[in-house]
Amino acid sequence: MKEFTLYPQAPITEAIIDFQVQLPENSNLDQLLRVRDFTKTDYPVQQSLEQISGQIGQVVSLEKSHVGYQFSNADNKQVFRATLRGFSFHRLAPYSGWALFKNEAHRLWTIYKKSLTPFMIKRVSLRYVNHLNLPLQIDGSLNFQDYLTVVPPVPTSISQGVSSYLIQLLLPQPEIESMLMLNHAVVESPNPDFVSVVLDIEIYHEKDMDNGQQVWDILELCRNRKNQVFEECITDQTRELFK
Repeated sequence: MKEFTLYPQAPITEAIIDFQVQLPENSNLDQLLRVRDFTKTDYPVQQSLEQISGQIGQVVSLEKSHVGYQFSNADNKQVFRATLRGFSFHRLAPYSGWALFKNEAHRLWTIYKKSLTPFMIKRVSLRYVNHLNLPLQIDGSLNFQDYLTVVPPVPTSISQGVSSYLIQLLLPQPEIESMLMLNHAVVESPNPDFVSVVLDIEIYHEKDMDNGQQVWDILELCRNRKNQVFEECITDQTRELFK
């Protein structure tokens, strides 16, 4: 298995593990409160999650329904969501590494699993949102190709001064029976001396799975592919920014 560089100043702003599940028909919101009972010491902040659905016709009809709960730790750096559709664990910056991230997700998933007894996982997803701050040159310009390999091609007859762009790619990954969704965009920068770029990488696997070790093996494959994609999207000049 190929080893990837661990960057001291990794640009990860959020990492997410997400499971979409199939629950028994009699599952209910009260069962989700069992999750709270087992996690309230480490995740004391609780809020309801609501879903809005509606119909558009001569009269717009909207309905709001309670679908689950979100639980956060004291500094809001770790969040997990428990709903009747699934489970997700979110780690916000600073990212503490794959082992700690995966192990905490596994611990919380075990609690969710015991409380709601899902009999099937329908979809597993691993997503990393990276925020890159690229320094402008002295004249205020920036050549995106110096830092990124995924940039929109601009015809030579048109001004090459790209100030913003948005790219979305959906690419099959047949070797791991998964899909790659890559969202890449220029966003507002908090510093006028930099251009901020988001590199959002999600690898997801849509196939019926049991709720045992299989899903964690799949996550390892997704993680390796995510690392590969990230490295292939950046240049050595970008890597210097993370040291």
